[in-house]
Parts: sequence; structure tokens; C-alpha cells
Amino acid sequence: SKLDELYERLGVRKGISAAGSTTKFGGSKLRSEVTEIMIEASTVMLDMDELNKAAGKMIGELTGAESGLVTSGSAGGLLLQACAVIAGDDPAKMAKLPETEGMKNEIIIQRSHRFPYDQCYRASGAKFVEIGDGKRCHEWQLEAAFSDNTAAVAYLFSPGTSKLALPLDKVTEIAHSRGVPVIVD
Repeated sequence: SKLDELYERLGVRKGISAAGSTTKFGGSKLRSEVTEIMIEASTVMLDMDELNKAAGKMIGELTGAESGLVTSGSAGGLLLQACAVIAGDDPAKMAKLPETEGMKNEIIIQRSHRFPYDQCYRASGAKFVEIGDGKRCHEWQLEAAFSDNTAAVAYLFSPGTSKLALPLDKVTEIAHSRGVPVIVD
């Protein structure tokens, strides 16, 4: 096929992923009906802000959230999470990113939740406040990490994280009691 020829010319090997939907291996395969509607949608010109608002509303309704956002993938989603907790809905702050001086720019993260793509949080201008020892984390460590500069607590929801890390429900309880959002990957 033309695609096989292209990959061969580029020196890129195709493979089989047993890891599920993983960014490193191209994300996920699209179902044929999704591909068809994407091709059809690519033939229409429209206001992207209007489309994003409508899609966000629909995603919110389907998930029970206030709203949703279609992103370029998980890396784009991580970056936008960090931008949102730092700048909020203030266009002046948004325009300054990734310069975050004078803004709440600290994201608390358990050391056992550090992963290769967490640099996407820092690309927003965020600074990490790491807690725990890489294997375990205690409630008091999270409670002591909050400051006037805390923008959010990051949480990696993955089967590969330590069972001794603080669980999401406890992290959420502690963060929300201080009015701080939890951003989850």
C-alpha cells in the first residue's frame, strides 16, 4: 500500500501494541465510522470557537461534567489542564503564559506519580512541588505542601503507580477542602 511504502521510505517500522491506547504507540486506532465522519467534516468551513463550545457542552452532558474539551491528545490535554489552573479564565494571564510570575503556578505531585509526559504540565510555566519518597506518600506530606502559590494537585491515575501513594479520593478530599482543583491524567 502507499502507506507501507511511505513508512518504508521513512525507515519507520510498524508494530503491534499490546499496551492498549498509548501515546507512544500512536494513541488508539480510529473506528471506520469515526474516520468517515472526520473526512466528511474536513470538507466544511466553520467557526472553530463555535464548534469547540458546542462539543464541550455535549461532552459535559455525556460525562456529567460542567463541560469538556477536545484536545490533540493526552499531551495537549495535560498542557491545557495546567494552563487552566494557572490562568483560569483571565485572558491577561493566558496571554502571559508560560511566564507565570505573580500567578498561582505550583502543582503538587506525588513523586510516585512522576511520568515521562508530566513535562507537559511544566510547559505551561508550572513549578512542581514534589511530595512523598517515590514509593509512598502520607496525608501530612500533601497537607504541608499547600501554599499561596498552589494552583492544583496533579494525580496520575494508572495501574503502574505505587499502591502506597495517596488514593485519588483522599487527594481530592484534602485539595478540595482548601479550594484547590485536582487535575487527573
